[in-house]
Amino acid sequence: NDPGTATLEITTTTTGAEPDPDGYMVQVDATEPRAIGTGATLQLPGVAPGNHTVLLAGLAPNCTVQEENPHVVTLAASQTVVVGFSVTCAATTGGLQVTAATTGSSPDADGYGLTVDGTDQGTLAANGALPIDGLAPGDHSIGLGGVAGNCQVQGENPRTVTVTSGTALDVAFAV
Repeated sequence: NDPGTATLEITTTTTGAEPDPDGYMVQVDATEPRAIGTGATLQLPGVAPGNHTVLLAGLAPNCTVQEENPHVVTLAASQTVVVGFSVTCAATTGGLQVTAATTGSSPDADGYGLTVDGTDQGTLAANGALPIDGLAPGDHSIGLGGVAGNCQVQGENPRTVTVTSGTALDVAFAV
């Protein structure tokens, strides 16, 4: 490092449910943006002394920077200045925990076919639970199929449930 220049060290830390999958971009003043990971350090030696603007960009829509962004720093010759960015990413999807409680003298031995919005999600045991993750927020149709002739689902089947980002909604079927 030239004694007449400074070093800028940029760090990122990311927390939250769904971190940005492709990292971020750092731009100092009007220079070409550089890639930086979601939990990384980038050293930029040879920066001229003076005031500089450091911008963290390329964040996924569900992520926000906790500090001032862009961040203005003042560098002196032969100095290393650290600029840290803390990013928090919220969940963009939600999920369900679907359970079945079967009563009676002759329960369905092979369980039930579980569908979400008409798409097969696997087999739900007659007295079991099945998690479904990665659902977009909003209304979804949840149904049980393959119910034995001597069994009857209590209540609506299928039924509509509303999924919220970052939560796992419990959906219980009684058979």
